[in-house]
Amino acid sequence: TESVTFLPTIFITVNQGEFYCSDDLKPFLEKKEFKKRKPLENSILFFLSKGLQYKEIANKIGKTEHTVEYYIYKLRKRFNVENNSELLSKLQGDLFIEEE
Repeated sequence: TESVTFLPTIFITVNQGEFYCSDDLKPFLEKKEFKKRKPLENSILFFLSKGLQYKEIANKIGKTEHTVEYYIYKLRKRFNVENNSELLSKLQGDLFIEEE
């Protein structure tokens, strides 16, 4: 059975300052390696993986589009990739593990 959360429940959760994510993503978010990354980076990567544009991500996280571009640029450099597809692909197997 697939778990379904109604949109009002999601809005209430987020409005109360709590983080909401789908049940499919929860196992990855609970990984120790994921928790080491900065929360802002986690949010940007999460929304990027959902296909949101930089402007949409900026609106979701309350930052400027330039800030989103900067963080994604730094993540690409850190993981030595050329574009967002490569970045998400590289992080997919072991979601959001930071290189040492």
